[in-house]
Amino acid sequence: MRDAISAEKRLAVTMYWLASGDLFRTVADLFGISEGSVCVIIHGVCKAIVDVLLPQYIRWPTGERLRANIRGYEEVRNFPQCGGAIDGTHIPVRAPAGEGPDFHNRKGWYSMLLQGTVDYLYSPHPFRTRFTDISIGFPGSVHDARVLRKSDIFKRGDRGTLFPQVFFVLLCVWQDLTKEIDGVQVPVMLLGDPAYPLLPWLMKGYADNGRLDRAKTHFNFRLSSARMTVECAFGRLKGRWRCLAKRLDVDVGRVPQIVGVCCTLHNICEIHGEGFDMEWFFHDVVRQRAQLPQVEEAAPNDARDAICRRFALEEQGR
Repeated sequence: MRDAISAEKRLAVTMYWLASGDLFRTVADLFGISEGSVCVIIHGVCKAIVDVLLPQYIRWPTGERLRANIRGYEEVRNFPQCGGAIDGTHIPVRAPAGEGPDFHNRKGWYSMLLQGTVDYLYSPHPFRTRFTDISIGFPGSVHDARVLRKSDIFKRGDRGTLFPQVFFVLLCVWQDLTKEIDGVQVPVMLLGDPAYPLLPWLMKGYADNGRLDRAKTHFNFRLSSARMTVECAFGRLKGRWRCLAKRLDVDVGRVPQIVGVCCTLHNICEIHGEGFDMEWFFHDVVRQRAQLPQVEEAAPNDARDAICRRFALEEQGR
C-alpha cells in the first residue's frame, strides 16, 4: 500500500501547477505521483482555498480601508472620489462540447471572462493592487457591459449600497463620503473603460468622436491613468499564476474555482509584499480597446463634468 500524500506535498503540487500551467502529466512525473492523483489533489486544495481563504482575502472595501483607498487614488493616481477600478479579462479555456461558439472571443480563441474590481494598496510600490470583487463564468463572446449588469456589483450599485457611509466609532457619527467638486456633490465611484455604461457609481471617459476639446481629452487621460490599476492587477495575476495565461485544460465548469484561487493567492502575495519580477508581467493582448464597442451615453453626467472642469483648472495653474 502506498503512503498517503502529505498536506505539504498536496499544496506543493497545486502551487506548482497554478504557477506553471504545465500538463498534469508533467506535474505527475515531477512529483512522482499518478496523473489521476494530480487532478484529485488540485481540485481538493483549490476547493479548500475557495471555501476558507477567498472570503477572507477578497473583500469589498469599507470603513477606514475605503477612505485609505480613496486617498491613494487621489494622492498617487490623481483622481478624486475613486473607490476602485473595474475591467474584464479573458481566461483561455478548452471549448466545451456544444457551446464552442459562445466561448469564441473577438481574438478567435476560446475563453471565459473574469470581471474584476481592484482597490489601491497604499504602499510605496505603485503597482500593488488587490481584487475586491470577482465575477467569473460568462463565455468569451459576451460583452463587458452585459457581464457587469448580471453581476452582484451592478445590483449593489443600483440599490445605492456599493459605497455606503462610514461609521466612526469614536465620534459616534456617520460621515457621508460624497465630496463637493466645482459646486457638484460627487459620490465615490468605480472607474471603467468605454465598454461600460456611465452610471452614478461608475465613471468612464468621454466618447472620443475625434472632436474632443482639450479639457475632455485631459480628463480621459487622467481617468485612463488612474484605472491602470486594474490592468496592472490582471498582468500581475497572470504573470504569477501562468495557468491563467495558458489554456486551462480542465472541464469548463471548474474554471471559476481555479480563477478564484488565483485571485485569492494574488491578494495574499500583494498584501504581504511578495516580490514580483516585471519580466513575468503578462500583457493582455486581447484587451485592445479599438475592438470593444463603446456603450452609448444616455445623458450628461454632472459629476464627470465637474471633475473635468477641476482638472482643466489644475492644468491651467501649472
